[in-house]
Amino acid sequence: MLLVATSACHENSIPEPTEGSTTVEPIKTRHGALMGAPVTKAIGPSGGELQMPDNSIRLSVPAGAVGAATTFSIQQVENTFPGSTGRSYRLLPEGVKFSKPVTLTLSYEGTTLQGGNPEFLYLTYQDADGFYRVATNTFLNKESKTLTVETTHFSDWTYFETILLVADNSYLNKGESTKLKVMEYMNYDLTGDGDPKLGVLQEYSNSRTKFDWSINYGGGTVTPDKPGAATFKAPASVPEVNPVGVGVRLSNFNVIVNKNDPTRNYAGKDVLLLQKEIQIGGEQFLEYTLNGVKLFNPGDYENGSIRVDTRNKFSISSYMTGNQTFDLMITGPEEKAIGVGTYSFGNQEKGQFAAVTVNTGHAKGSEKYSSSYQICTERGCGLNTQYTGGTVTITKWAPIGGFIEGEISANLFITGKFDPPAKEFKAKFRVKRVN
Repeated sequence: MLLVATSACHENSIPEPTEGSTTVEPIKTRHGALMGAPVTKAIGPSGGELQMPDNSIRLSVPAGAVGAATTFSIQQVENTFPGSTGRSYRLLPEGVKFSKPVTLTLSYEGTTLQGGNPEFLYLTYQDADGFYRVATNTFLNKESKTLTVETTHFSDWTYFETILLVADNSYLNKGESTKLKVMEYMNYDLTGDGDPKLGVLQEYSNSRTKFDWSINYGGGTVTPDKPGAATFKAPASVPEVNPVGVGVRLSNFNVIVNKNDPTRNYAGKDVLLLQKEIQIGGEQFLEYTLNGVKLFNPGDYENGSIRVDTRNKFSISSYMTGNQTFDLMITGPEEKAIGVGTYSFGNQEKGQFAAVTVNTGHAKGSEKYSSSYQICTERGCGLNTQYTGGTVTITKWAPIGGFIEGEISANLFITGKFDPPAKEFKAKFRVKRVN
Protein backbone atom coordinates (compact mmCIF):
# COMPACT_ATOMS: atom_id res chain seq x y z
CA MET A 1 0.00 0.00 0.00
CA LEU A 2 1.41 3.39 -0.99
CA LEU A 3 1.51 6.33 1.37
CA VAL A 4 0.79 9.75 -0.06
CA ALA A 5 1.20 13.38 0.93
CA THR A 6 0.18 16.75 -0.46
CA SER A 7 2.95 18.46 -2.44
CA ALA A 8 1.80 21.96 -1.55
CA CYS A 9 2.33 21.33 2.16
CA HIS A 10 5.60 22.62 3.69
CA GLU A 11 5.71 21.08 7.15
CA ASN A 12 8.86 19.22 6.13
CA SER A 13 12.46 20.25 6.55
CA ILE A 14 13.82 22.50 3.81
CA PRO A 15 17.48 23.47 4.21
CA GLU A 16 18.22 26.97 5.31
CA PRO A 17 21.15 28.81 3.70
CA THR A 18 24.41 27.42 5.12
CA GLU A 19 27.56 29.22 6.16
CA GLY A 20 29.44 30.58 3.21
CA SER A 21 26.63 29.70 0.80
CA THR A 22 25.71 32.03 -2.02
CA THR A 23 22.38 32.59 -3.70
CA VAL A 24 22.04 30.63 -6.94
CA GLU A 25 19.64 31.00 -9.78
CA PRO A 26 16.73 28.55 -9.75
CA ILE A 27 16.67 25.88 -12.47
CA LYS A 28 14.77 27.13 -15.51
CA THR A 29 14.77 25.23 -18.82
CA ARG A 30 12.64 24.80 -21.90
CA HIS A 31 9.83 22.27 -21.77
CA GLY A 32 10.79 18.88 -23.20
CA ALA A 33 9.76 17.66 -26.65
CA LEU A 34 7.07 15.00 -26.90
CA MET A 35 8.24 11.37 -27.09
CA GLY A 36 6.13 8.42 -28.17
CA ALA A 37 2.35 8.16 -28.06
CA PRO A 38 0.14 9.40 -25.18
CA VAL A 39 -2.30 7.30 -23.19
CA THR A 40 -5.68 8.93 -22.59
CA LYS A 41 -8.86 8.19 -20.66
CA ALA A 42 -12.09 10.01 -19.90
CA ILE A 43 -12.63 10.07 -16.13
CA GLY A 44 -15.78 11.45 -14.55
CA PRO A 45 -17.01 12.42 -11.07
CA SER A 46 -16.87 8.80 -9.85
CA GLY A 47 -13.06 8.73 -10.33
CA GLY A 48 -10.73 6.25 -12.03
CA GLU A 49 -7.14 5.37 -12.90
CA LEU A 50 -4.80 5.87 -15.87
CA GLN A 51 -1.30 4.45 -16.35
CA MET A 52 1.34 3.83 -18.97
CA PRO A 53 1.43 0.27 -20.40
CA ASP A 54 4.81 -0.40 -18.74
CA ASN A 55 3.51 0.76 -15.31
CA SER A 56 6.16 3.48 -15.17
CA ILE A 57 3.59 6.07 -14.03
CA ARG A 58 0.06 5.89 -12.65
CA LEU A 59 -2.67 8.47 -11.94
CA SER A 60 -5.38 7.73 -9.39
CA VAL A 61 -8.29 10.19 -9.61
CA PRO A 62 -10.59 10.04 -6.56
CA ALA A 63 -14.34 10.49 -6.69
CA GLY A 64 -15.26 14.17 -6.67
CA ALA A 65 -11.95 15.41 -8.14
CA VAL A 66 -13.75 16.58 -11.32
CA GLY A 67 -17.36 17.63 -11.74
CA ALA A 68 -17.82 16.22 -15.25
CA ALA A 69 -16.18 13.74 -17.63
CA THR A 70 -12.63 15.00 -18.23
CA THR A 71 -9.97 13.68 -20.61
CA PHE A 72 -6.78 12.80 -18.75
CA SER A 73 -3.56 11.97 -20.60
CA ILE A 74 0.02 10.90 -19.89
CA GLN A 75 2.80 11.34 -22.44
CA GLN A 76 6.52 10.91 -22.05
CA VAL A 77 8.56 14.01 -22.85
CA GLU A 78 12.24 14.79 -23.11
CA ASN A 79 13.70 15.25 -19.64
CA THR A 80 15.19 18.74 -19.42
CA PHE A 81 15.99 18.64 -15.70
CA PRO A 82 19.81 18.90 -15.53
CA GLY A 83 21.34 15.78 -14.00
CA SER A 84 18.15 13.73 -13.74
CA THR A 85 18.45 10.15 -14.98
CA GLY A 86 14.72 9.38 -14.84
CA ARG A 87 11.92 9.64 -17.36
CA SER A 88 9.78 12.76 -17.59
CA TYR A 89 6.03 12.85 -18.26
CA ARG A 90 3.53 15.50 -19.30
CA LEU A 91 0.19 15.19 -17.52
CA LEU A 92 -2.96 16.75 -18.91
CA PRO A 93 -5.27 18.59 -18.49
CA GLU A 94 -2.82 21.31 -17.50
CA GLY A 95 -4.13 24.44 -15.80
CA VAL A 96 -7.12 22.65 -14.27
CA LYS A 97 -7.35 22.73 -10.47
CA PHE A 98 -8.94 19.55 -9.15
CA SER A 99 -11.47 19.65 -6.33
CA LYS A 100 -9.63 16.79 -4.61
CA PRO A 101 -5.94 15.86 -4.89
CA VAL A 102 -4.96 13.33 -7.56
CA THR A 103 -2.42 10.67 -6.57
CA LEU A 104 0.65 10.50 -8.82
CA THR A 105 3.01 7.49 -8.65
CA LEU A 106 6.26 7.23 -10.65
CA SER A 107 8.51 4.18 -10.81
CA TYR A 108 12.29 4.54 -10.52
CA GLU A 109 12.87 0.89 -11.47
CA GLY A 110 16.08 0.53 -13.51
CA THR A 111 17.40 4.00 -12.65
CA THR A 112 21.10 4.27 -11.84
CA LEU A 113 21.31 6.39 -8.70
CA GLN A 114 24.31 8.70 -8.61
CA GLY A 115 24.20 8.86 -4.81
CA GLY A 116 23.55 5.14 -4.51
CA ASN A 117 20.61 5.63 -2.13
CA PRO A 118 16.92 5.94 -3.13
CA GLU A 119 16.13 7.77 0.13
CA PHE A 120 17.26 11.00 -1.51
CA LEU A 121 14.84 10.71 -4.46
CA TYR A 122 12.05 13.31 -4.70
CA LEU A 123 9.52 14.24 -7.34
CA THR A 124 9.84 17.55 -9.14
CA TYR A 125 7.62 19.31 -11.66
CA GLN A 126 8.17 22.08 -14.18
CA ASP A 127 5.80 25.02 -13.91
CA ALA A 128 4.41 27.04 -16.81
CA ASP A 129 7.37 29.45 -16.70
CA GLY A 130 9.93 26.64 -16.98
CA PHE A 131 11.04 26.59 -13.33
CA TYR A 132 11.46 23.25 -11.56
CA ARG A 133 9.80 22.92 -8.14
CA VAL A 134 10.32 20.15 -5.60
CA ALA A 135 7.40 18.19 -4.13
CA THR A 136 8.80 18.08 -0.59
CA ASN A 137 6.16 15.62 0.62
CA THR A 138 7.16 12.90 -1.83
CA PHE A 139 6.74 9.44 -0.31
CA LEU A 140 9.13 6.58 -1.08
CA ASN A 141 8.26 2.87 -1.40
CA LYS A 142 11.52 0.90 -1.60
CA GLU A 143 9.83 -2.45 -2.20
CA SER A 144 7.89 -1.32 -5.27
CA LYS A 145 10.58 1.26 -6.21
CA THR A 146 8.04 4.05 -6.56
CA LEU A 147 7.66 7.70 -5.57
CA THR A 148 4.19 9.00 -4.72
CA VAL A 149 2.61 12.37 -4.05
CA GLU A 150 -0.81 14.02 -4.17
CA THR A 151 -1.31 17.07 -6.35
CA THR A 152 -4.16 19.35 -7.39
CA HIS A 153 -2.58 20.39 -10.70
CA PHE A 154 -0.76 18.88 -13.68
CA SER A 155 2.42 19.77 -15.57
CA ASP A 156 5.69 17.98 -16.54
CA TRP A 157 6.90 15.63 -13.78
CA THR A 158 10.13 13.68 -13.14
CA TYR A 159 12.34 12.82 -10.16
CA PHE A 160 15.83 13.72 -8.96
CA GLU A 161 18.34 13.09 -6.15
CA THR A 162 18.59 15.93 -3.63
CA ILE A 163 22.21 15.08 -2.79
CA LEU A 164 24.63 12.92 -4.75
CA LEU A 165 28.25 11.87 -5.11
CA VAL A 166 29.66 12.55 -8.57
CA ALA A 167 32.94 11.59 -10.23
CA ASP A 168 34.69 13.33 -13.10
CA ASN A 169 35.09 9.84 -14.62
CA SER A 170 33.10 6.74 -13.68
CA TYR A 171 35.33 4.48 -15.80
CA LEU A 172 39.06 4.34 -15.22
CA ASN A 173 41.98 2.41 -16.59
CA LYS A 174 44.25 0.63 -14.12
CA GLY A 175 46.15 3.18 -12.00
CA GLU A 176 44.18 6.22 -13.24
CA SER A 177 42.65 8.80 -10.89
CA THR A 178 39.45 10.84 -10.75
CA LYS A 179 38.01 13.63 -8.62
CA LEU A 180 34.92 13.01 -6.45
CA LYS A 181 32.56 15.69 -5.14
CA VAL A 182 29.44 15.78 -2.97
CA MET A 183 26.87 17.83 -4.89
CA GLU A 184 23.46 19.20 -3.89
CA TYR A 185 20.21 20.70 -5.13
CA MET A 186 19.64 22.30 -1.73
CA ASN A 187 19.67 26.04 -2.41
CA TYR A 188 16.00 26.82 -2.88
CA ASP A 189 14.34 30.04 -3.91
CA LEU A 190 11.47 30.13 -1.38
CA THR A 191 9.02 32.45 -3.10
CA GLY A 192 6.00 31.67 -0.93
CA ASP A 193 3.83 30.88 -3.96
CA GLY A 194 3.75 27.08 -3.64
CA ASP A 195 6.40 24.38 -3.80
CA PRO A 196 9.94 25.80 -3.59
CA LYS A 197 12.03 26.31 -6.70
CA LEU A 198 15.14 24.20 -7.10
CA GLY A 199 18.55 25.82 -7.45
CA VAL A 200 21.17 24.59 -9.90
CA LEU A 201 23.43 21.66 -8.93
CA GLN A 202 26.42 22.87 -6.93
CA GLU A 203 29.08 21.62 -4.54
CA TYR A 204 27.73 20.82 -1.09
CA SER A 205 28.48 23.76 1.21
CA ASN A 206 28.15 23.46 4.99
CA SER A 207 31.18 24.18 7.18
CA ARG A 208 29.64 22.18 10.05
CA THR A 209 29.52 18.90 8.07
CA LYS A 210 32.24 16.27 8.54
CA PHE A 211 33.19 13.87 5.73
CA ASP A 212 34.66 10.37 6.18
CA TRP A 213 35.74 8.70 2.91
CA SER A 214 36.14 4.96 2.39
CA ILE A 215 36.54 2.16 -0.16
CA ASN A 216 33.45 0.02 0.48
CA TYR A 217 34.44 -2.81 -1.88
CA GLY A 218 36.80 -3.53 -4.76
CA GLY A 219 40.15 -1.76 -4.42
CA GLY A 220 42.08 1.45 -4.89
CA THR A 221 42.60 4.39 -2.56
CA VAL A 222 40.65 7.56 -1.76
CA THR A 223 42.34 10.71 -0.43
CA PRO A 224 40.42 13.77 0.88
CA ASP A 225 41.19 17.01 -0.95
CA LYS A 226 38.93 19.45 0.91
CA PRO A 227 35.55 19.20 2.70
CA GLY A 228 33.19 17.37 0.34
CA ALA A 229 35.85 16.48 -2.26
CA ALA A 230 38.40 13.68 -2.67
CA THR A 231 40.60 11.89 -5.22
CA PHE A 232 40.14 8.21 -6.01
CA LYS A 233 43.02 6.24 -7.54
CA ALA A 234 42.26 2.95 -9.26
CA PRO A 235 44.26 -0.15 -8.31
CA ALA A 236 47.19 -1.32 -10.44
CA SER A 237 45.22 -4.34 -11.66
CA VAL A 238 41.55 -4.97 -12.39
CA PRO A 239 40.00 -5.98 -9.04
CA GLU A 240 38.02 -9.18 -8.61
CA VAL A 241 35.09 -7.09 -7.35
CA ASN A 242 34.37 -4.63 -10.16
CA PRO A 243 33.03 -1.90 -10.20
CA VAL A 244 34.65 -0.45 -7.08
CA GLY A 245 32.41 1.18 -4.45
CA VAL A 246 33.69 4.51 -3.09
CA GLY A 247 31.74 5.94 -0.17
CA VAL A 248 31.50 9.03 2.00
CA ARG A 249 29.86 9.37 5.41
CA LEU A 250 28.45 12.81 6.24
CA SER A 251 27.74 13.84 9.82
CA ASN A 252 25.88 17.00 10.88
CA PHE A 253 24.41 17.42 7.39
CA ASN A 254 21.65 19.63 6.04
CA VAL A 255 19.28 18.21 3.39
CA ILE A 256 15.62 18.16 2.46
CA VAL A 257 13.65 15.72 4.66
CA ASN A 258 10.07 14.46 4.47
CA LYS A 259 9.60 13.90 8.20
CA ASN A 260 6.25 12.19 7.61
CA ASP A 261 7.81 9.37 5.56
CA PRO A 262 9.01 6.48 7.79
CA THR A 263 10.96 4.85 4.92
CA ARG A 264 13.46 7.71 4.77
CA ASN A 265 15.80 6.41 7.45
CA TYR A 266 18.04 9.47 7.56
CA ALA A 267 15.18 11.67 8.84
CA GLY A 268 16.09 12.86 12.35
CA LYS A 269 19.52 11.20 12.24
CA ASP A 270 22.97 12.71 12.23
CA VAL A 271 24.64 10.48 9.63
CA LEU A 272 24.17 10.32 5.85
CA LEU A 273 25.81 7.77 3.52
CA LEU A 274 26.57 8.21 -0.19
CA GLN A 275 28.30 5.84 -2.59
CA LYS A 276 29.66 5.99 -6.13
CA GLU A 277 30.57 2.97 -8.27
CA ILE A 278 33.60 3.26 -10.56
CA GLN A 279 34.34 0.68 -13.24
CA ILE A 280 37.98 -0.35 -13.62
CA GLY A 281 38.95 -1.71 -17.01
CA GLY A 282 41.10 -1.26 -20.08
CA GLU A 283 41.68 1.79 -22.22
CA GLN A 284 38.28 1.74 -23.92
CA PHE A 285 34.77 0.56 -23.07
CA LEU A 286 31.13 0.72 -24.05
CA GLU A 287 28.29 0.37 -21.55
CA TYR A 288 24.56 0.63 -22.12
CA THR A 289 21.31 -0.10 -20.29
CA LEU A 290 18.19 -1.16 -22.19
CA ASN A 291 14.99 -2.49 -20.59
CA GLY A 292 16.73 -2.31 -17.22
CA VAL A 293 19.55 -4.68 -18.35
CA LYS A 294 23.11 -3.32 -18.28
CA LEU A 295 25.80 -4.59 -20.67
CA PHE A 296 29.48 -3.68 -20.41
CA ASN A 297 32.08 -4.16 -23.14
CA PRO A 298 35.70 -3.57 -22.06
CA GLY A 299 36.83 -3.67 -25.70
CA ASP A 300 39.29 -6.50 -25.09
CA TYR A 301 38.05 -8.71 -27.98
CA GLU A 302 37.49 -11.56 -25.53
CA ASN A 303 34.29 -10.01 -24.18
CA GLY A 304 33.30 -7.98 -27.25
CA SER A 305 34.92 -5.88 -29.94
CA ILE A 306 34.56 -2.12 -30.51
CA ARG A 307 35.12 -0.54 -33.92
CA VAL A 308 35.41 3.22 -34.41
CA ASP A 309 35.41 5.33 -37.58
CA THR A 310 35.91 9.12 -37.69
CA ARG A 311 36.28 9.64 -41.45
CA ASN A 312 33.73 12.36 -42.33
CA LYS A 313 31.51 11.05 -39.52
CA PHE A 314 31.71 9.47 -36.09
CA SER A 315 30.55 5.90 -35.66
CA ILE A 316 30.84 3.12 -33.11
CA SER A 317 29.99 -0.50 -33.84
CA SER A 318 30.21 -3.05 -31.07
CA TYR A 319 29.58 -6.74 -30.60
CA MET A 320 28.31 -7.34 -27.04
CA THR A 321 27.79 -10.43 -24.91
CA GLY A 322 24.64 -12.44 -25.65
CA ASN A 323 24.99 -11.79 -29.41
CA GLN A 324 23.80 -8.21 -29.02
CA THR A 325 25.08 -5.57 -31.41
CA PHE A 326 25.24 -1.79 -31.02
CA ASP A 327 25.67 0.90 -33.66
CA LEU A 328 25.97 4.66 -33.27
CA MET A 329 26.48 7.16 -36.07
CA ILE A 330 26.78 10.95 -36.08
CA THR A 331 26.86 12.44 -39.55
CA GLY A 332 25.77 15.46 -41.54
CA PRO A 333 27.20 18.17 -43.80
CA GLU A 334 30.90 17.58 -44.46
CA GLU A 335 31.71 21.24 -43.81
CA LYS A 336 30.65 20.84 -40.16
CA ALA A 337 33.35 19.15 -38.10
CA ILE A 338 32.27 16.65 -35.46
CA GLY A 339 33.71 17.24 -31.99
CA VAL A 340 32.71 18.06 -28.43
CA GLY A 341 29.02 18.92 -28.35
CA THR A 342 25.45 17.62 -28.16
CA TYR A 343 23.80 15.97 -31.17
CA SER A 344 20.08 15.27 -31.51
CA PHE A 345 18.40 12.42 -33.33
CA GLY A 346 16.67 13.45 -36.54
CA ASN A 347 16.73 14.16 -40.23
CA GLN A 348 19.97 15.01 -42.03
CA GLU A 349 18.21 17.97 -43.66
CA LYS A 350 18.34 19.64 -40.22
CA GLY A 351 22.14 19.41 -40.12
CA GLN A 352 24.28 17.04 -38.12
CA PHE A 353 22.25 14.27 -36.52
CA ALA A 354 22.67 11.02 -34.64
CA ALA A 355 21.22 7.54 -35.05
CA VAL A 356 21.37 4.47 -32.78
CA THR A 357 20.37 0.85 -33.33
CA VAL A 358 20.58 -2.11 -30.94
CA ASN A 359 19.92 -5.71 -31.96
CA THR A 360 19.30 -8.00 -28.97
CA GLY A 361 20.40 -11.17 -30.77
CA HIS A 362 19.70 -13.65 -33.54
CA ALA A 363 17.45 -16.12 -31.72
CA LYS A 364 13.67 -16.20 -32.06
CA GLY A 365 12.12 -13.47 -29.93
CA SER A 366 15.09 -11.13 -30.30
CA GLU A 367 14.24 -7.53 -31.11
CA LYS A 368 15.83 -4.63 -32.93
CA TYR A 369 15.63 -1.16 -31.41
CA SER A 370 16.15 2.11 -33.23
CA SER A 371 16.16 5.85 -32.53
CA SER A 372 13.45 6.30 -35.18
CA TYR A 373 10.48 4.52 -36.71
CA GLN A 374 8.16 5.06 -39.65
CA ILE A 375 4.63 6.20 -38.90
CA CYS A 376 1.91 4.14 -40.55
CA THR A 377 -1.45 5.56 -41.63
CA GLU A 378 -4.34 4.38 -43.80
CA ARG A 379 -2.23 5.56 -46.77
CA GLY A 380 0.62 3.22 -45.84
CA CYS A 381 3.91 3.29 -43.96
CA GLY A 382 7.01 5.35 -44.46
CA LEU A 383 5.17 8.63 -45.12
CA ASN A 384 6.57 10.20 -41.98
CA THR A 385 9.36 9.32 -39.57
CA GLN A 386 9.25 9.74 -35.80
CA TYR A 387 12.57 10.42 -34.03
CA THR A 388 13.42 10.05 -30.37
CA GLY A 389 13.90 13.27 -28.44
CA GLY A 390 17.15 12.20 -26.78
CA THR A 391 20.72 13.26 -27.46
CA VAL A 392 24.30 12.05 -27.91
CA THR A 393 26.80 14.18 -25.98
CA ILE A 394 30.50 14.00 -26.83
CA THR A 395 32.34 15.23 -23.74
CA LYS A 396 35.90 14.67 -25.01
CA TRP A 397 37.33 14.64 -28.54
CA ALA A 398 40.88 13.57 -29.33
CA PRO A 399 43.41 13.36 -32.15
CA ILE A 400 44.35 9.99 -33.67
CA GLY A 401 45.59 7.71 -30.91
CA GLY A 402 43.61 9.52 -28.22
CA PHE A 403 40.26 8.67 -26.66
CA ILE A 404 36.78 10.00 -27.45
CA GLU A 405 34.28 10.00 -24.58
CA GLY A 406 30.55 10.58 -24.44
CA GLU A 407 27.07 9.64 -23.29
CA ILE A 408 23.73 8.77 -24.89
CA SER A 409 20.29 9.35 -23.38
CA ALA A 410 17.28 8.44 -25.47
CA ASN A 411 14.22 6.28 -25.89
CA LEU A 412 14.53 3.58 -28.54
CA PHE A 413 11.66 2.12 -30.55
CA ILE A 414 11.13 -1.56 -31.39
CA THR A 415 11.29 -1.73 -35.18
CA GLY A 416 8.67 -3.51 -37.25
CA LYS A 417 5.77 -2.71 -34.92
CA PHE A 418 2.87 -0.31 -35.37
CA ASP A 419 3.10 2.65 -32.95
CA PRO A 420 5.94 0.93 -31.02
CA PRO A 421 6.46 1.68 -27.32
CA ALA A 422 9.51 3.71 -26.35
CA LYS A 423 12.14 1.96 -24.23
CA GLU A 424 14.59 3.95 -22.11
CA PHE A 425 18.22 3.68 -23.27
CA LYS A 426 21.35 5.09 -21.66
CA ALA A 427 24.95 4.54 -22.72
CA LYS A 428 28.47 5.71 -21.97
CA PHE A 429 31.57 5.17 -24.07
CA ARG A 430 35.31 5.76 -24.20
CA VAL A 431 36.76 4.67 -27.50
CA LYS A 432 40.14 5.03 -29.21
CA ARG A 433 40.36 7.14 -32.34
CA VAL A 434 42.19 5.25 -35.07
CA ASN A 435 41.66 7.44 -38.18
